[in-house]
Amino acid sequence: MVFYKGAFSTIGIDDYLPYRLVGMALTVAAAALFLVLGARRVGYLIALPGAVLLLFLGSSSEVTATALRIPTQIAVVAGLGMLLALERRDLRGDLAACVLLLVSITSHPLGTAFAAAAIVLVVARPIPERWRRAWVFGVPLLLFGAWYVTLRQPLPEGPGLGDQLGDLPRFEAESLAVMAAAATGVFRSPISGEIHFLTPLTAVVAAVVAVTVCARALTTRMPASFWAIVAAALVLFAAPAFASGQVRSPAATRYIFPGVIMLLLLLAEVGHGANLKAHRVRVAAGVAVAVVFLFAIFSNARVLEQNAQMWATVGSQVRAALAAEDLARGHIDSTFRVEDPFARPPIQLNFIALTAEQYFTTASTYGSPAFTPAQARAEPPAIRGVTDVILARALALRLAPAGSLPRPSGTRPRVLSTTGEVHASMPGCVTLMPGGASPSSEIELPAGGVALAGADERTIQLALARFGAIYTDHVEPLLSSGIASLKIPSDTDPTPWKLLIRGARRPVEACGLAGGGG
Repeated sequence: MVFYKGAFSTIGIDDYLPYRLVGMALTVAAAALFLVLGARRVGYLIALPGAVLLLFLGSSSEVTATALRIPTQIAVVAGLGMLLALERRDLRGDLAACVLLLVSITSHPLGTAFAAAAIVLVVARPIPERWRRAWVFGVPLLLFGAWYVTLRQPLPEGPGLGDQLGDLPRFEAESLAVMAAAATGVFRSPISGEIHFLTPLTAVVAAVVAVTVCARALTTRMPASFWAIVAAALVLFAAPAFASGQVRSPAATRYIFPGVIMLLLLLAEVGHGANLKAHRVRVAAGVAVAVVFLFAIFSNARVLEQNAQMWATVGSQVRAALAAEDLARGHIDSTFRVEDPFARPPIQLNFIALTAEQYFTTASTYGSPAFTPAQARAEPPAIRGVTDVILARALALRLAPAGSLPRPSGTRPRVLSTTGEVHASMPGCVTLMPGGASPSSEIELPAGGVALAGADERTIQLALARFGAIYTDHVEPLLSSGIASLKIPSDTDPTPWKLLIRGARRPVEACGLAGGGG
């Protein structure tokens, strides 16, 4: 919250680049901290592939390709820094660890996993040091508990605590399978490219990891750092069980990034102190790491590229939708919410949950990432279509019954194309004669809108467009009235609306309305 409040107040939200740079820096920092921690266990050569993988972890694209999960990234970076600080085993390191754990656990609840690791590392120290330094984890946990009890907002409807606790074993096993699949790349078929995190193959990979870890723990006296990572992994892998809605899944990308880091740290702990003195053993281990790394990079990098393109499209859709709200300012209902114009049934467009009133308040305070009309016109047709649909819905553009055609006061609609003939009628009006097997006419509307006579057939189809080349917003014709008007409120952009009239079997007369229609 401190980061967002400071960034919103200084940078604003009209430019996404600063936030992307912060997200990229946090990803690099997490990979670098993992490299240092891993290298202390298995050496830089073995730890380096894992660090590189984290930079291109397409299976967690919401974290690695966007700046949407900065709180998660802050929690992870601070938690990894805490692990390094605790390895100093002195007062300065413990003070730093306490502060970093506080940052981690208050940035995102996933920081509780690092709190579990801190408890193990401090309690494993000799008496009386373990109790004298209990404040390292005690202070952050106390503050987190106070927030949880007093200020935490309850989650939306979901399973009760009993069901959540009962689901823990399943979520632990599924989380291990998901993280193992993400770290090895087997979540993506190399042939079809389909993505499945929970398959028989991922279960086998997870079983191999579990057996390896258990065998190492049962046959070797492992250091406290090993058990600390085990505790952290158990807490982290259980986290999805206590989530709600769609994120109550181990495959939610917000869990994959920290989960893969924790799994790689656990494997580094398993490899710590392993007997790799024999040349053949070292070569075999190196080859195995290289093969797994190359396949994991192949799978994750491909998915990262695909998802990055998807997120870029979503970002453009959001900016196009907000541009429509800006143009509709003064005419839009304050409770209007943006919807995905292409979903059936319509759903809210990703990450726009604000009402129009809330958006305008936010934009006036922090700026807006919305396209300008000139930028909207330069976008691909599909993005321009989003602006058209949202703007038509925000203005509630629809046909309304009219008793008669208006007196000549508006500009005559300009015919852009037609399959039939065009006849000039009274001043300000034009008559479209049907023609062809599929009658179709396209007219440019005057500033105030248009009145139509004869557009009441059941076969007729009407659709609007403004910025886009594709008619994406359909207007329901009036079947009970022979004359109807489509009034268009004025705004700051001169780009005219266009109306497509398709399927008319008899003449349609279109008359321009005076500008400034409301």
